[in-house]
Amino acid sequence: VESIIGPAARYNPANVKSMSQLPWSRIEYDKLMAQFEDIVGVPQIPASYYVNRNIVYAFRNVTYYWKNPREIWFENNIESNEEITRKRIEFGLESPDALIR
Repeated sequence: VESIIGPAARYNPANVKSMSQLPWSRIEYDKLMAQFEDIVGVPQIPASYYVNRNIVYAFRNVTYYWKNPREIWFENNIESNEEITRKRIEFGLESPDALIR
């Protein structure tokens, strides 16, 4: 793809060792490696898939359908918290008093 589109088609892999094998210029390589030092992983929790889904739903409802952002976020937050609580109970993890309907 890079031979057709050019360097814009190049992407940096997550594997740091692979980075040194790609044809980046020295300046590009140094900048990319500096960014690797600042990367922090997002911790996973039970039901994190559901939290992400509700964030996307909230964004779409506000952006596409002009819904009230505060109301949509409040509704999606409640649903996310309920799912997190359900999953924590399912996996036998400590959980606050459930808000389950």
